[in-house]
Amino acid sequence: MSDHPLEVLLPSLEMVPFERRPDGSFASLLPPPDWFKPRTAGGVFPFLGHILEEATAFWDLGATGVQEWGPCADVDVEGREFHYRVIGVQTEGRQFLVFQLDRDSDRMRDVLQKVRDNALADERRGRGRVALASLARRTSADMHELLTRLRDSGLSPEQLAVVKEIDAANKELVDRALTVAAAGS
Repeated sequence: MSDHPLEVLLPSLEMVPFERRPDGSFASLLPPPDWFKPRTAGGVFPFLGHILEEATAFWDLGATGVQEWGPCADVDVEGREFHYRVIGVQTEGRQFLVFQLDRDSDRMRDVLQKVRDNALADERRGRGRVALASLARRTSADMHELLTRLRDSGLSPEQLAVVKEIDAANKELVDRALTVAAAGS
């Protein structure tokens, strides 16, 4: 190959260009990078399926233009998923198929996963706060019932004062727990 600038530019953009031959096969315009080598067998792309059919229909129109598909997902030799786009080009009577790694899809997947993880964590925290509020209400009601029974059992004025203080502290504790639960929702 020559020292044409596109021989440096296209691989740095993680693009793999092919020209479509009259017989429907494809000729590589540059040596394919490692990520792409397992995806082609002698100038044909068996993994493309409907995209190749749509690209052929696009080229059969004969109009100059660009058609894009993707992101498409595949798995590399280590079993990690990656994404790429497929670009069909027709210009000056020539037809091209270009593959480009789609790092934005990978970044988007990572961002969406973080958002999902955070939403799940928030949901778990929210359920925990709701459970805390419910437990505080039940415990307070139980405590109030026990204190009422104790109060009705014939306590001395000093003992009644202590029961009243315990009841007030119980109410304050529940109010604080409910405030904490509500602040987190």
